[in-house]
Amino acid sequence: MARVMPDLGSESRSEQRASGHLPVWSVLVAHRRTLLTLGAAVVVMGASRSVRNSLLPLWADHVGISASTTSLIFAAAAAIDIAFFFPGGWLMDTRGRTVVAVPVVLSVAVASFLLPLTHSALGVALVMALIAAGNGLGSGIVMTLGADTAPVRGRSQYLGGWRLCGDLGNTGGPLLVSAVAAVAPLATACLVIGGLGVAGTAWVGYWTRRLDVRRRAA
Repeated sequence: MARVMPDLGSESRSEQRASGHLPVWSVLVAHRRTLLTLGAAVVVMGASRSVRNSLLPLWADHVGISASTTSLIFAAAAAIDIAFFFPGGWLMDTRGRTVVAVPVVLSVAVASFLLPLTHSALGVALVMALIAAGNGLGSGIVMTLGADTAPVRGRSQYLGGWRLCGDLGNTGGPLLVSAVAAVAPLATACLVIGGLGVAGTAWVGYWTRRLDVRRRAA
């Protein structure tokens, strides 16, 4: 099937080869507004997704849950992640990007507020399930937003910068948890992460909503 399909985008690639390779920095500067708005939203989503890998194990150890039980909780959460892949993709295609982007951050914000109230494996598992559901719904949202906003010329350079935004969030989340937990009790760190998650939810919702409006108008 792939051998008989047309080479989509061959004309634009030919034009780019004829005009020469665009420097990465010039492409990023030309699209700096998008990277500073929707790109920042991607940073927030990446940070939210990585928080569970640092905050949840710390809290599980804090309340005396064994490492093996914590691993089982993460395995169950991975199954929930997978279960939400398909409905998340359907919602993204039919209802827009906002409806799946917001739960990625909002689920972590709500879970962070709930986590200090849990003192058993069941409680931690339920909080983890909430995060997994939000993360599963937003599966693929980062690269989808990148494809939505990528220019024709300099697409690969732009997507490289876009991926960097996601990587900054993925590495920044655990650093944020560690920094707050180093100077405050773990419960306080949960509340701080929750408050930042609420602010991040507002940012993600605003800018993805604007993108949805532009896409519908187009």
